[in-house]
Amino acid sequence: MSESWSQAHRVFVVSQIAAITMTLIGGALSYVIPFISGHDYIFGLIPFFDVGSETSFPTYVSTVNLLVAAAFCYLIYKVARLQQERPSRYWLVLCGVLVYLSVDEATMIHEQLGNLRRFFPGSDLIPSRHDWLLAGAPLAVMLGLAMLPFLFCLPRKLAMSFLLAGFVFAFGVIGMEFVGSLMLHQGASPEDFSYQLRRLLEEAFEMYGVVIFNCAAAGELARRVANLKLVVSSANAFDSE
Repeated sequence: MSESWSQAHRVFVVSQIAAITMTLIGGALSYVIPFISGHDYIFGLIPFFDVGSETSFPTYVSTVNLLVAAAFCYLIYKVARLQQERPSRYWLVLCGVLVYLSVDEATMIHEQLGNLRRFFPGSDLIPSRHDWLLAGAPLAVMLGLAMLPFLFCLPRKLAMSFLLAGFVFAFGVIGMEFVGSLMLHQGASPEDFSYQLRRLLEEAFEMYGVVIFNCAAAGELARRVANLKLVVSSANAFDSE
């Protein structure tokens, strides 16, 4: 990777970490300030930074960052096609998955999976607000297994980064949601401070999972584009001789 691409990648990584960290700090303050002061609507800013709200700034950041991840996958797919790589279609599939996750983040499509509860007898442990876990968790596992051949085709460092990103993201989406289900099952309220902290951790895992993915994907795109330019330049130099 050339120095210019390396510098751009470093700037992108720092920007990603800073943006998500500041967003989560705002989310934490939206829970801590009302807990300490007893006021939950200070200048209208508290709901604006609530990570659990569908119309908040953190939701917007998550939606956009998932679209950034999808864009990276599509661009890598186009470069991989130029390089005639056989597993290039996996990048396109991954792009589609990330676009869906972005749309779902903004519109909460997964909530519609709740009406599948009748197909899962003995599921009383999962409260109605988390019904989607009954179908969403198995679907996530199947998707992960389907993408294993793709991981085996990637460079080891990139594959490990994607695997870590997927684990962190899934732990937030599924693991912390299940923790929330247990808390509600034990009588906790969504308005309890402990439940709000759990929600903050859930969003933190989701957001940082996407950050890990984006940083790795940005580096891979930079490496591929730099190599492609090198090949094209070499071919042009050879033709001119």
